[in-house]
Amino acid sequence: MPPLDYTIQPNAAETALKYAQDVLSGAVVAGRLVRLACERFLLDLQNQKEFYFDPTAAQHAVDFFGFLKHTKGAWSKKKETAGFVLSSWQVFVVANLFGWINRVSGCRRFREAYIEVARKNGKSTFIAGIGLYCLLADGEPGAEVYSAATTKEQAKRIFDPAKEMVKVSPYLSSRVGVFRSSLSVEATFSKFLPLASESNTLDGLNISCGLVDELHEHPDRSLYDVLNTATGSRSQPLLIEITTAGFQREGICWDQREHGVKVVARKIVDDNFFAYIACLDDEDDWKDKTKWVKANPNLGISTSIAAIEPNFVKALEQPAAQNEFLRKHMNKWTAQNTAMLAEGKWEKCCAAGEHANPGEQRELAFKHLKGRRCVLGLDMASTDDLVALAAVFPPSEQVTIPDIPAGHNFIKMAKDGEVKCLPENNILNLIRLGAGQRTEEIPQEWLKDPAKFKVLTQKDDKWSLLVWYWMPEAFVLDKEKSNRFPYSAWVRNKFIETCPGLQIDQQMIRNKVLELNAFFRVTELGYDLWNTGWLGPKLVEDGIKAVKIPQKFEFLDGPTKMLVNLITGGVVEHYNDPVLKWMVSNVQLLLDSNGNQRPDKAKSKNKIDGYVACVMAMNRAMANPQQQKLDDPNRFKVHYI
Repeated sequence: MPPLDYTIQPNAAETALKYAQDVLSGAVVAGRLVRLACERFLLDLQNQKEFYFDPTAAQHAVDFFGFLKHTKGAWSKKKETAGFVLSSWQVFVVANLFGWINRVSGCRRFREAYIEVARKNGKSTFIAGIGLYCLLADGEPGAEVYSAATTKEQAKRIFDPAKEMVKVSPYLSSRVGVFRSSLSVEATFSKFLPLASESNTLDGLNISCGLVDELHEHPDRSLYDVLNTATGSRSQPLLIEITTAGFQREGICWDQREHGVKVVARKIVDDNFFAYIACLDDEDDWKDKTKWVKANPNLGISTSIAAIEPNFVKALEQPAAQNEFLRKHMNKWTAQNTAMLAEGKWEKCCAAGEHANPGEQRELAFKHLKGRRCVLGLDMASTDDLVALAAVFPPSEQVTIPDIPAGHNFIKMAKDGEVKCLPENNILNLIRLGAGQRTEEIPQEWLKDPAKFKVLTQKDDKWSLLVWYWMPEAFVLDKEKSNRFPYSAWVRNKFIETCPGLQIDQQMIRNKVLELNAFFRVTELGYDLWNTGWLGPKLVEDGIKAVKIPQKFEFLDGPTKMLVNLITGGVVEHYNDPVLKWMVSNVQLLLDSNGNQRPDKAKSKNKIDGYVACVMAMNRAMANPQQQKLDDPNRFKVHYI
């Protein structure tokens, strides 16, 4: 007799049959590959020869989920709904995996399953429940259940939910020993453990059930092959791979997917392989929200249109976010490399307009940014290539007063900038509300005409970008011919500085950093150790806080996404730099399986050094957000007016 807190489950055979029929009739919206899986199920029901469907076996597996409780999210907070109730598509999967029996051997038909659905459709918890069933109720003496991944942390994405569900169930916890990295059932000598490819215990496995989460993250097929061959001594082993779409179409995940597609399409016969692939169809418009349920069979249960929409809005604006949205939420396989910006976004980030004179804009930038805080990013190249040094200026609040040469007198201004009075000794403090006190010298003759003092309090909400470039003089014409862009004009207009001879002169770059530090207020410089040589240590000796930034996802993902978001949001000012504009148009982003991004020099169609330098500078800005948030309000910005 089940415990009092047992949750009644749906009728397995009836629910699976109705789900398949509803999918084919259109009552349940589903993609082509799910429809093919349902067709296969119905055809197999009509032709039960070598294999037959056992409703009792299917119900036994489905009923087990009644012992499980939700441990995370909204469901876990409500006692009356905390019980795990399988949704229709999950019943369809479980009924197929455990309901089909081989007439001759009496063992289960399916030995392997490939399940592909979008994120937030309850994959990990669902598969964890199947793992617990195989541990406790599958009738397998000495069962060995493994949740497997490339790392131990990833492997625990299935194991941890299983352990938590055991701990919150008095019925299960009385039968299962719960340990830090294992579950055990002493009565049957069975165990459930997380397993990583980095582990030294891959030999000697005797797997009864293997669970692989996010197969698309596996760099090769080595772990899969270990799991597959370690089931040989079991009479009815089960290997389940569950994943969302990826982009690596040469790996084990794509191979398994392609096999599954051919099986459900009946192009090949593999009676031991089950596939359920929920995704948009090729002809579907991903912007049509009525189609989203195709990739999200749990829509309205563990996920919702409202939960997906924020990422959808971002995908409409950013090509890189679009690919991630398609993979994670629409379960569509995409390219690994993606364009960075939607058309027109970069052009809108020059306040003077995309046709403004770049040289004049650069001069205005220097006047506007003089004395402002900034962070630098240095992208060095090989000795005969282009080098870029970027300055990123975070938003700032500043007070503008006349540029005051050395003198002997002072002026006092109220919080609104009005000249209040001059005492007999002509010495007063320059005061701004909330900014403390500071004195500035002005020439004595100016004191006779207070109208000459124009004080402006100004808030700059934009991130400003300035970039300097160097290349060997000997290669300017060669690069112009090979890249088909006007290097000579850029050199002539002083956007690119040439180094005499055949190599980059690092002393010229060092001098520029020191010059910028004197003109602006450089807080940090981020640089790639590659090709930097002696320059990095020398800058440290010069008093520059220089920080090495490895060109890896963990260091570049955040600043890459931040910069794209700022550009897309129109809060960047690039002063119409023609070289940077060209480089931004070249950028392709490299994505990993976790959605991390960084600029990809290898795949980008041409030079991107200036943009990479901006990303490295942004790394340092993000590392010290409070320091970079606002210009120091106690230091007044000085301009000629």
